Amino acid sequence: MSTSIDIVYCWCSDDDPVWREKRLRRAAEFGVELTGAVAGECRYVENDDLRHSLRSLCRHAPWIGKVHVLVDDDASLPAWLDVQSDRMHVVRHSEVMPRGSLPCFDSMVIENYLFRINGLSERFLYANDDMLFARDVSPDFFFAADGLPVCRYGSSHADECLRKTRTPYQEALKRGEDLLRAKFGLKGDFAKAYRRVPHHNVDAYLRSDFERCYHMFEDEISLAAKHPFRGPHDIERTLYMGYALCMGRGHYRQARSRASLSRAWFKRMLRPGYADSLNLTHEKWPVAEKLMRRFRPALICFNDNESVTSVERAWLRDLYTRLYPGKCEFER
Repeated sequence: MSTSIDIVYCWCSDDDPVWREKRLRRAAEFGVELTGAVAGECRYVENDDLRHSLRSLCRHAPWIGKVHVLVDDDASLPAWLDVQSDRMHVVRHSEVMPRGSLPCFDSMVIENYLFRINGLSERFLYANDDMLFARDVSPDFFFAADGLPVCRYGSSHADECLRKTRTPYQEALKRGEDLLRAKFGLKGDFAKAYRRVPHHNVDAYLRSDFERCYHMFEDEISLAAKHPFRGPHDIERTLYMGYALCMGRGHYRQARSRASLSRAWFKRMLRPGYADSLNLTHEKWPVAEKLMRRFRPALICFNDNESVTSVERAWLRDLYTRLYPGKCEFER
Protein backbone atom coordinates (compact mmCIF):
# COMPACT_ATOMS: atom_id res chain seq x y z
CA MET A 1 0.00 0.00 0.00
CA SER A 2 1.26 3.47 -0.86
CA THR A 3 2.36 5.53 2.11
CA SER A 4 0.89 8.70 0.60
CA ILE A 5 -2.21 10.12 2.29
CA ASP A 6 -4.12 12.78 0.34
CA ILE A 7 -6.94 15.02 1.51
CA VAL A 8 -10.10 16.10 -0.31
CA TYR A 9 -12.13 19.26 0.26
CA CYS A 10 -15.50 20.15 -1.26
CA TRP A 11 -15.70 23.90 -1.75
CA CYS A 12 -18.13 26.56 -2.95
CA SER A 13 -18.74 30.24 -2.28
CA ASP A 14 -21.89 32.31 -2.45
CA ASP A 15 -19.65 35.29 -3.26
CA ASP A 16 -19.26 33.92 -6.80
CA PRO A 17 -22.03 35.61 -8.87
CA VAL A 18 -21.96 32.99 -11.66
CA TRP A 19 -22.24 30.10 -9.23
CA ARG A 20 -24.92 31.92 -7.20
CA GLU A 21 -27.06 32.56 -10.29
CA LYS A 22 -26.68 28.93 -11.29
CA ARG A 23 -27.89 27.84 -7.85
CA LEU A 24 -30.89 30.18 -8.01
CA ARG A 25 -31.93 28.83 -11.42
CA ARG A 26 -31.62 25.25 -10.21
CA ALA A 27 -33.67 26.01 -7.09
CA ALA A 28 -36.44 27.57 -9.22
CA GLU A 29 -36.41 24.53 -11.49
CA PHE A 30 -36.95 22.16 -8.55
CA GLY A 31 -39.18 24.45 -6.49
CA VAL A 32 -36.68 24.65 -3.63
CA GLU A 33 -36.84 27.53 -1.16
CA LEU A 34 -33.29 28.64 -0.37
CA THR A 35 -33.78 29.17 3.34
CA GLY A 36 -33.05 27.41 6.63
CA ALA A 37 -30.46 24.80 7.48
CA VAL A 38 -31.17 22.65 4.41
CA ALA A 39 -30.53 25.12 1.57
CA GLY A 40 -30.05 28.53 3.17
CA GLU A 41 -27.11 30.93 3.03
CA CYS A 42 -25.24 29.16 5.83
CA ARG A 43 -24.63 26.21 3.48
CA TYR A 44 -22.63 28.35 1.05
CA VAL A 45 -21.45 31.52 2.80
CA GLU A 46 -17.77 32.43 2.48
CA ASN A 47 -15.97 32.76 5.83
CA ASP A 48 -12.50 32.29 4.32
CA ASP A 49 -12.59 28.80 5.84
CA LEU A 50 -10.64 26.99 3.12
CA ARG A 51 -7.66 29.37 3.25
CA HIS A 52 -7.27 28.87 6.99
CA SER A 53 -7.93 25.14 6.89
CA LEU A 54 -5.04 24.86 4.41
CA ARG A 55 -2.85 26.99 6.67
CA SER A 56 -3.69 24.68 9.58
CA LEU A 57 -2.84 21.66 7.41
CA CYS A 58 0.57 23.06 6.45
CA ARG A 59 1.36 23.84 10.08
CA HIS A 60 0.06 20.72 11.81
CA ALA A 61 -0.08 17.97 9.14
CA PRO A 62 2.66 18.74 6.58
CA TRP A 63 2.98 15.02 5.80
CA ILE A 64 -0.31 15.05 3.85
CA GLY A 65 0.27 14.43 0.14
CA LYS A 66 -1.92 16.10 -2.46
CA VAL A 67 -4.80 18.44 -1.69
CA HIS A 68 -7.78 17.82 -3.99
CA VAL A 69 -10.36 20.63 -4.06
CA LEU A 70 -13.65 19.53 -5.61
CA VAL A 71 -15.69 22.41 -7.09
CA ASP A 72 -18.57 23.13 -9.45
CA ASP A 73 -17.71 23.25 -13.15
CA ASP A 74 -18.37 26.99 -13.41
CA ALA A 75 -17.13 28.06 -9.99
CA SER A 76 -14.46 30.75 -9.84
CA LEU A 77 -11.59 29.71 -7.61
CA PRO A 78 -10.44 31.98 -4.78
CA ALA A 79 -8.04 34.63 -6.06
CA TRP A 80 -5.54 33.70 -3.36
CA LEU A 81 -5.41 29.97 -4.25
CA ASP A 82 -2.18 28.91 -5.96
CA VAL A 83 -3.35 26.27 -8.41
CA GLN A 84 0.24 25.87 -9.66
CA SER A 85 1.35 24.34 -6.36
CA ASP A 86 2.75 20.84 -6.86
CA ARG A 87 0.42 19.53 -4.16
CA MET A 88 -2.77 21.28 -5.33
CA HIS A 89 -5.29 19.52 -7.60
CA VAL A 90 -8.53 21.27 -8.54
CA VAL A 91 -11.27 18.84 -9.61
CA ARG A 92 -14.51 19.84 -11.34
CA HIS A 93 -17.77 18.06 -10.52
CA SER A 94 -18.20 16.72 -14.05
CA GLU A 95 -14.89 14.86 -13.74
CA VAL A 96 -16.33 12.56 -11.06
CA MET A 97 -20.12 12.87 -11.01
CA PRO A 98 -22.76 11.56 -13.43
CA ARG A 99 -23.87 14.21 -15.93
CA GLY A 100 -27.51 13.68 -15.05
CA SER A 101 -26.97 14.84 -11.48
CA LEU A 102 -25.37 18.18 -12.41
CA PRO A 103 -25.36 20.90 -11.38
CA CYS A 104 -25.52 19.68 -7.79
CA PHE A 105 -25.56 21.76 -4.60
CA ASP A 106 -25.97 18.91 -2.11
CA SER A 107 -22.69 18.00 -0.40
CA MET A 108 -24.14 14.66 0.76
CA VAL A 109 -24.57 13.65 -2.87
CA ILE A 110 -21.22 15.05 -4.05
CA GLU A 111 -19.29 13.16 -1.35
CA ASN A 112 -20.36 9.80 -2.81
CA TYR A 113 -18.05 10.32 -5.79
CA LEU A 114 -14.77 11.15 -4.04
CA PHE A 115 -13.25 7.81 -5.02
CA ARG A 116 -13.40 8.81 -8.71
CA ILE A 117 -10.91 11.66 -8.30
CA ASN A 118 -8.03 11.03 -10.67
CA GLY A 119 -4.78 10.37 -8.81
CA LEU A 120 -6.38 10.13 -5.36
CA SER A 121 -4.29 8.03 -2.99
CA GLU A 122 -5.58 4.72 -1.62
CA ARG A 123 -5.58 6.14 1.89
CA PHE A 124 -7.18 9.56 1.98
CA LEU A 125 -8.81 12.09 4.29
CA TYR A 126 -11.96 14.09 3.69
CA ALA A 127 -12.70 17.50 5.21
CA ASN A 128 -15.27 20.23 4.97
CA ASP A 129 -13.60 23.59 4.56
CA ASP A 130 -14.64 24.66 8.07
CA MET A 131 -12.63 21.82 9.62
CA LEU A 132 -9.13 22.73 10.80
CA PHE A 133 -6.10 21.08 12.38
CA ALA A 134 -5.52 22.56 15.84
CA ARG A 135 -2.35 20.76 16.95
CA ASP A 136 0.32 18.57 15.40
CA VAL A 137 -1.09 15.23 14.27
CA SER A 138 0.62 12.25 12.70
CA PRO A 139 -0.79 9.74 10.19
CA ASP A 140 -1.55 7.25 12.98
CA PHE A 141 -4.23 9.60 14.27
CA PHE A 142 -6.22 8.66 11.15
CA PHE A 143 -4.88 5.23 10.20
CA ALA A 144 -3.93 2.36 12.51
CA ALA A 145 -0.69 0.39 12.27
CA ASP A 146 -2.35 -2.09 9.88
CA GLY A 147 -3.16 0.75 7.47
CA LEU A 148 -6.90 0.66 8.10
CA PRO A 149 -8.82 3.87 8.87
CA VAL A 150 -9.81 4.97 12.34
CA CYS A 151 -13.56 5.64 12.35
CA ARG A 152 -14.52 8.16 15.02
CA TYR A 153 -18.03 8.46 16.42
CA GLY A 154 -19.43 10.75 19.06
CA SER A 155 -22.35 10.60 21.48
CA SER A 156 -25.31 8.25 21.14
CA HIS A 157 -28.21 9.44 19.03
CA ALA A 158 -30.54 6.51 19.64
CA ASP A 159 -33.29 8.70 21.08
CA GLU A 160 -33.00 11.19 18.23
CA CYS A 161 -33.41 8.50 15.60
CA LEU A 162 -36.47 7.03 17.31
CA ARG A 163 -38.34 10.33 17.48
CA LYS A 164 -41.20 10.84 15.04
CA THR A 165 -39.68 14.16 13.96
CA ARG A 166 -36.03 14.13 12.88
CA THR A 167 -33.87 16.72 11.21
CA PRO A 168 -32.85 16.06 7.58
CA TYR A 169 -29.31 15.36 8.84
CA GLN A 170 -30.57 12.76 11.33
CA GLU A 171 -32.71 11.21 8.60
CA ALA A 172 -29.66 10.93 6.33
CA LEU A 173 -27.64 9.30 9.12
CA LYS A 174 -30.40 6.81 9.86
CA ARG A 175 -30.88 6.03 6.17
CA GLY A 176 -27.26 4.88 5.87
CA GLU A 177 -27.46 2.88 9.08
CA ASP A 178 -30.63 1.15 7.91
CA LEU A 179 -28.99 0.15 4.63
CA LEU A 180 -26.01 -1.35 6.42
CA ARG A 181 -28.09 -3.15 9.02
CA ALA A 182 -30.35 -4.63 6.35
CA LYS A 183 -27.30 -5.87 4.42
CA PHE A 184 -25.02 -7.03 7.24
CA GLY A 185 -26.92 -6.92 10.52
CA LEU A 186 -25.08 -5.50 13.51
CA LYS A 187 -21.82 -7.00 12.35
CA GLY A 188 -18.39 -6.43 13.92
CA ASP A 189 -17.57 -2.96 15.17
CA PHE A 190 -20.62 -1.60 13.37
CA ALA A 191 -22.58 -2.75 16.42
CA LYS A 192 -20.62 -0.24 18.50
CA ALA A 193 -21.12 2.55 16.01
CA TYR A 194 -24.83 1.89 15.41
CA ARG A 195 -27.01 4.80 16.55
CA ARG A 196 -24.02 7.06 17.16
CA VAL A 197 -23.31 10.30 15.38
CA PRO A 198 -19.96 10.75 13.60
CA HIS A 199 -17.52 13.13 15.25
CA HIS A 200 -18.11 15.65 12.41
CA ASN A 201 -14.56 16.40 11.49
CA VAL A 202 -11.80 15.12 9.22
CA ASP A 203 -12.56 11.49 8.28
CA ALA A 204 -10.26 8.72 7.00
CA TYR A 205 -11.07 6.25 4.21
CA LEU A 206 -9.61 3.61 1.92
CA ARG A 207 -10.39 4.49 -1.67
CA SER A 208 -10.93 0.87 -2.72
CA ASP A 209 -13.40 0.19 0.12
CA PHE A 210 -15.16 3.48 -0.57
CA GLU A 211 -15.67 2.37 -4.17
CA ARG A 212 -16.92 -1.09 -3.14
CA CYS A 213 -19.44 0.45 -0.77
CA TYR A 214 -20.63 2.86 -3.46
CA HIS A 215 -21.31 0.03 -5.91
CA MET A 216 -23.07 -2.01 -3.23
CA PHE A 217 -25.57 0.80 -2.63
CA GLU A 218 -25.43 2.47 -6.04
CA ASP A 219 -29.19 2.30 -6.62
CA GLU A 220 -29.95 4.16 -3.39
CA ILE A 221 -27.17 6.70 -4.00
CA SER A 222 -28.37 7.31 -7.57
CA LEU A 223 -31.85 8.04 -6.25
CA ALA A 224 -30.45 10.74 -3.97
CA ALA A 225 -28.35 12.15 -6.84
CA LYS A 226 -31.49 13.02 -8.82
CA HIS A 227 -32.15 15.95 -6.47
CA PRO A 228 -29.64 18.85 -6.54
CA PHE A 229 -30.39 20.05 -3.00
CA ARG A 230 -30.69 18.22 0.29
CA GLY A 231 -33.74 16.01 0.11
CA PRO A 232 -35.58 12.95 1.41
CA HIS A 233 -33.22 10.39 -0.15
CA ASP A 234 -29.88 11.74 1.11
CA ILE A 235 -27.43 9.33 2.71
CA GLU A 236 -24.78 10.76 5.04
CA ARG A 237 -21.17 9.75 4.29
CA THR A 238 -21.08 7.80 7.56
CA LEU A 239 -22.30 5.01 5.28
CA TYR A 240 -18.70 4.50 4.17
CA MET A 241 -17.28 4.36 7.70
CA GLY A 242 -20.02 1.95 8.72
CA TYR A 243 -19.22 -0.27 5.74
CA ALA A 244 -15.56 -0.36 6.73
CA LEU A 245 -16.55 -1.47 10.24
CA CYS A 246 -18.93 -4.13 8.93
CA MET A 247 -16.19 -5.57 6.74
CA GLY A 248 -13.51 -5.49 9.43
CA ARG A 249 -11.71 -2.85 7.35
CA GLY A 250 -11.75 -0.06 9.92
CA HIS A 251 -11.26 0.56 13.63
CA TYR A 252 -14.04 1.99 15.77
CA ARG A 253 -13.09 4.82 18.13
CA GLN A 254 -15.22 6.76 20.57
CA ALA A 255 -14.09 10.29 19.84
CA ARG A 256 -13.19 12.48 22.78
CA SER A 257 -15.15 15.54 21.82
CA ARG A 258 -17.18 16.72 24.80
CA ALA A 259 -15.64 19.70 26.50
CA SER A 260 -17.00 22.00 29.18
CA LEU A 261 -15.34 24.97 30.83
CA SER A 262 -17.39 24.32 33.95
CA ARG A 263 -15.88 20.90 34.68
CA ALA A 264 -14.80 20.64 38.33
CA TRP A 265 -11.14 21.43 39.02
CA PHE A 266 -10.48 18.12 40.80
CA LYS A 267 -11.81 16.20 37.79
CA ARG A 268 -9.44 18.14 35.57
CA MET A 269 -6.55 17.17 37.86
CA LEU A 270 -7.50 13.51 37.86
CA ARG A 271 -7.98 13.42 34.10
CA PRO A 272 -6.51 16.38 32.23
CA GLY A 273 -8.74 17.54 29.46
CA TYR A 274 -8.01 16.85 25.83
CA ALA A 275 -10.13 16.16 22.79
CA ASP A 276 -9.82 14.42 19.45
CA SER A 277 -12.05 17.09 17.97
CA LEU A 278 -14.23 20.01 19.02
CA ASN A 279 -17.37 20.81 17.05
CA LEU A 280 -18.04 24.46 17.89
CA THR A 281 -21.55 25.69 17.23
CA HIS A 282 -21.73 29.46 16.97
CA GLU A 283 -22.93 29.75 20.57
CA LYS A 284 -19.48 28.48 21.62
CA TRP A 285 -17.47 30.73 19.29
CA PRO A 286 -16.85 33.37 22.00
CA VAL A 287 -15.16 30.75 24.23
CA ALA A 288 -13.49 28.84 21.39
CA GLU A 289 -9.97 29.92 22.33
CA LYS A 290 -10.50 28.97 25.98
CA LEU A 291 -11.81 25.55 24.97
CA MET A 292 -8.86 25.03 22.65
CA ARG A 293 -6.34 25.93 25.35
CA ARG A 294 -7.96 23.66 27.92
CA PHE A 295 -8.75 20.61 25.80
CA ARG A 296 -6.00 20.84 23.17
CA PRO A 297 -8.08 19.33 20.34
CA ALA A 298 -6.41 17.78 17.33
CA LEU A 299 -9.24 19.06 15.12
CA ILE A 300 -11.77 21.85 15.33
CA CYS A 301 -14.85 22.74 13.33
CA PHE A 302 -16.59 26.12 13.44
CA ASN A 303 -20.16 25.29 12.48
CA ASP A 304 -22.14 27.97 10.70
CA ASN A 305 -25.93 27.98 10.73
CA GLU A 306 -28.89 30.10 9.73
CA SER A 307 -28.84 32.10 12.99
CA VAL A 308 -25.26 33.40 12.59
CA THR A 309 -25.08 37.14 11.93
CA SER A 310 -22.72 39.03 9.63
CA VAL A 311 -21.06 40.50 12.74
CA GLU A 312 -20.37 37.02 14.10
CA ARG A 313 -18.98 35.90 10.75
CA ALA A 314 -16.63 38.89 10.71
CA TRP A 315 -15.52 37.92 14.21
CA LEU A 316 -14.84 34.35 13.04
CA ARG A 317 -12.68 35.56 10.15
CA ASP A 318 -10.71 37.66 12.61
CA LEU A 319 -10.25 34.65 14.88
CA TYR A 320 -9.02 32.57 11.96
CA THR A 321 -6.40 35.22 11.21
CA ARG A 322 -5.22 35.24 14.82
CA LEU A 323 -5.04 31.44 15.00
CA TYR A 324 -3.38 30.95 11.60
CA PRO A 325 -1.44 34.07 10.58
CA GLY A 326 0.86 34.11 7.56
CA LYS A 327 0.54 32.55 4.14
CA CYS A 328 1.03 28.87 3.40
CA GLU A 329 2.33 27.16 0.26
CA PHE A 330 -1.16 27.04 -1.28
CA GLU A 331 -1.53 30.83 -1.37
CA ARG A 332 -0.28 33.12 -4.11
